[in-house]
Amino acid sequence: MDIKHNFRIEASPKKVYEAITTQQGIHGWWANDADVMQNVGQVSKMRFAKEAGPVEMQFRIDSLQPPNKVQWTCVSCPNPAWTGTKISFDITETANGCDFTFIHGGWDPKWRDQLPYQQTKEGWQHFMQSIKAYCETGNGQPW
Repeated sequence: MDIKHNFRIEASPKKVYEAITTQQGIHGWWANDADVMQNVGQVSKMRFAKEAGPVEMQFRIDSLQPPNKVQWTCVSCPNPAWTGTKISFDITETANGCDFTFIHGGWDPKWRDQLPYQQTKEGWQHFMQSIKAYCETGNGQPW
């Protein structure tokens, strides 16, 4: 029960890697308000303004393999379906940029067909378009 996206980004692997691993990058495509850490074992915080109040998600950095792979574990999230899930970004250089694979996995099967899982799938659809646009044009659609 993974959420998976695979597509081509017309940008260098280094640029895509920096979009995932730097504060400026995360601000450009995902979260306008974030504290992005730089070392394995540290916890990055992504914050989103919502009508009901701010939402903060925390992700432990599990692996950094520049410029090809990043792995996180969600350690805290108001959406209980996220806690303990794993997020991975794989970047493979091609002649015209890179192939990009995103996986949000490790979901408890009890969330299948439930609103928290469905909302997450829809949200990642938006943010995958956003990271592609950010890396290719410099203009993403962060929240």
